[in-house]
Amino acid sequence: MQGWPLYGQEGAAATASGIGYEAARLLAEQGLRTVLTARNEQLGREAVEKLSQGLAASGSEGSVEFHQLDISNHESVQAFADWAKEHLGQVDILINNAGAWGLG
Repeated sequence: MQGWPLYGQEGAAATASGIGYEAARLLAEQGLRTVLTARNEQLGREAVEKLSQGLAASGSEGSVEFHQLDISNHESVQAFADWAKEHLGQVDILINNAGAWGLG
């Protein structure tokens, strides 16, 4: 991602582990305000704490914050959308990598 003109952009990455965690880390390292989401609030907050420590150690100006989101629950999705609209205004990058099955 080196050289991408991302500084000052808003980003959102889903999940507190695996691909979502790494996506959040990479975006934040590039200077983005990044929102990490997860169904499990404790795991999400632990992931944000770990990411924030890494960002501080590296001197990155990016940030990462947590918001609970369960994509299988309409109320949770609506609450996140309302929060994002109020607190972010816009989302420049959305990485929708949350796995879900049996929703149909």
